[in-house]
Amino acid sequence: TPRIITVVQPISSFEADDTDLEVWFANLSGAGNVDFYIGAAGFDPTAAMPLAAGLARDAFSETVSIEAAEVEIVVTIAGDATQEVFRSEAFTLFAQDTVMMNLFDAANTATGDYVVAIGGDRNGGRLVDQSAPTRVRLFHGVNGADAVDAFVDDETITPAVANLAFGEASMQVDIPEADDSTAITWNITTAGNVGTSLGTVEQSYPDGSINLLVVTPIPDTSDIVLLPVSDSTRPLFDAGRVGVVNTAQSFDFIDVYFVTSDSTFEDTFPRATNRLRSSNVGQFTLEADTYEVVITNSVDDTIVGGPFALTVERGDITQLVIVDSADPNVLDMVSFDRLMP
Repeated sequence: TPRIITVVQPISSFEADDTDLEVWFANLSGAGNVDFYIGAAGFDPTAAMPLAAGLARDAFSETVSIEAAEVEIVVTIAGDATQEVFRSEAFTLFAQDTVMMNLFDAANTATGDYVVAIGGDRNGGRLVDQSAPTRVRLFHGVNGADAVDAFVDDETITPAVANLAFGEASMQVDIPEADDSTAITWNITTAGNVGTSLGTVEQSYPDGSINLLVVTPIPDTSDIVLLPVSDSTRPLFDAGRVGVVNTAQSFDFIDVYFVTSDSTFEDTFPRATNRLRSSNVGQFTLEADTYEVVITNSVDDTIVGGPFALTVERGDITQLVIVDSADPNVLDMVSFDRLMP
């Protein structure tokens, strides 16, 4: 039973040289009554005063003026600063803005229990709990390549992902020591043969984040890259989300169509046009329905893939990966649930 909560805050007025901003807080989670703190990276909330105290569910605070700085947000159980329920990664708050900071249940969008959404004219984003583990899921999208193992950093005995075949997605795996300041080096090898490296890739991930990486070719080379797919993993109440990644190399550019059950391909406009090889095409919101996914060559509009059957239910988050097939003139498509396993 969705509800709409309307909050009216007074308009703030700033001078051109002001270095402060105004913040206000809301508890929209199931954490119970909470206190909100803001401080420098690594600060101890037991040595600070909360900017908003004792906020019950659906409660909102008054606005508070603070100096612009690089900060962390800490949320604790009300009245007990030793019981942290959330600590964000460090981020920069910019001056001359009025910023809302809302605590939400994570709802499959992060590995921690809660996230904080911040929004203003100059500040915005979704913060995850830096004390929660980082998880990564890999998809093997290199047609013609053997199954692969994926090792993290200097590990050469136990792969983080083992024996991943072409066209398959791995389970979610925890990545050790991953944070905003730590680069993770992936070594992708032929399965069972750590001495046969297909490529190394260095990337960083926020703590508490859930990530999808698609092993895809670098166009016109024999090298590979781990393509990060950062589309939303928050379910929608009344529709589905469908993301598309193109790993196929047979065509320089493709168009992607979603044909509804009550329409035809000829009457449908493409949802994505002129999409490059080895790219994240993006994510689309689709009504609950049955679809046919059709892929065309952007150069001459010929159908080169599909129609592929796709059923979208409300709340679904489906990932589609377009891949090469054995026939260089035909593309294939793989689909899987972004939220599972």
